[in-house]
Amino acid sequence: MLQRLKLLFECFFCWPFRGRVKPEGNLKDADVIIAPSFGQGENNPGFSNVDIAGYIFIALMELKNLPLILQWEVASIYSQFLKGLEEKPKLHTVRTHRHWWKYLDTYEVLSQTKQIIEQEEWHHPVLVAHPWHLWRAKMILKKMGINLIIPSDLGIISFDSESTQWWTRNWFFWMIREVPTRLIYFKCGWI
Repeated sequence: MLQRLKLLFECFFCWPFRGRVKPEGNLKDADVIIAPSFGQGENNPGFSNVDIAGYIFIALMELKNLPLILQWEVASIYSQFLKGLEEKPKLHTVRTHRHWWKYLDTYEVLSQTKQIIEQEEWHHPVLVAHPWHLWRAKMILKKMGINLIIPSDLGIISFDSESTQWWTRNWFFWMIREVPTRLIYFKCGWI
């Protein structure tokens, strides 16, 4: 009961002001990289997703041969970075909800990610997400029983002021939508 109250409290007060995200785990143990997207451009994946893909490609260079599970917006950018490379890592892309009529939300992306992780028998995923999206993604995966590695310096991933998803344009809009979303996820038992 106390743990659930703490989690409910975090739904309102756990935010990465100044982009600070506490790293967790050891990157040397990593066996897969996972990344949900954040926002979307008009006819492109969007700047935030370019930042996420770039972070994976550049900041996690020592993990360049690890397999990846990426939401399609991030995967489309990351695939561009891989052009011309002789050795390409295994890439799984989450593109659509399993029920074609439903919106591909974070829970569905991470549910599909969990399936892939179990099928491939990976045990130490690195989670790369927008710092303002990270708490919810981390809590979902932990609830699913997945132990995560969180890298440092995720604060360099930006908001996209031109995103077609208004709630991903800045931190203020994000908080307006994220608090109710966290409460729904809490009520559903997804976090």
